[in-house]
Amino acid sequence: MGNAQAIRRGRPRGLGLSLLLALVAIAVPATAPAPAAAAVDLEAATRIAKGVFPSVAQRCGLVRIEIGLLSALNASASAESYFYSCRVRIAPGTMTTASNAQMCSLMVHEWGHLAGLEHSSDPDNFMHERVPHNRLCGPSDEEARARQVLEANRALRREAIADKLSELRSALRATHRARRRAHGAKRVRLARRAKRLERRMKRLGVELRSL
Repeated sequence: MGNAQAIRRGRPRGLGLSLLLALVAIAVPATAPAPAAAAVDLEAATRIAKGVFPSVAQRCGLVRIEIGLLSALNASASAESYFYSCRVRIAPGTMTTASNAQMCSLMVHEWGHLAGLEHSSDPDNFMHERVPHNRLCGPSDEEARARQVLEANRALRREAIADKLSELRSALRATHRARRRAHGAKRVRLARRAKRLERRMKRLGVELRSL
């Protein structure tokens, strides 16, 4: 699936408005309040979605966002949107299992429905039924994990270089002390050793600054 997120969504459609509202009233209990400590930043996700589809605010004014069980048509989805009543309902489980990137992608998708867009058959399109990662939402979960691994490896390398530089500095000081006491060929050998140590320290310093 590449960067596609395992978030399914649904949109009540194919029913008359009165029948749809009756179905929702029967199949969906009273809307549950959002969890006190939600795992995702719903406000940030909604803000991005609003920025992508400003026409929704012009048409709806205020979009009502609910956390609660979805309609029977979309019981296995992550969220559903109601075009005529300007509502988005999010399944409670989505609030605790989705990442910020997934929630953002999902909300942009739902706002797309509120703007009148239908599902796309292209799995890479943000309106596909299985919502792929939306680049407007920043790095995907896979990219974020890869960055974390990369930064952890860089931190380990920086630590290793710092330890090696400390070792080389001690060796260089000892070499300089020995060189001052030495004479003849030994003094020359120690001078060459000092140069090698300095070159190694310079290379490591360049690498350290690049990390």
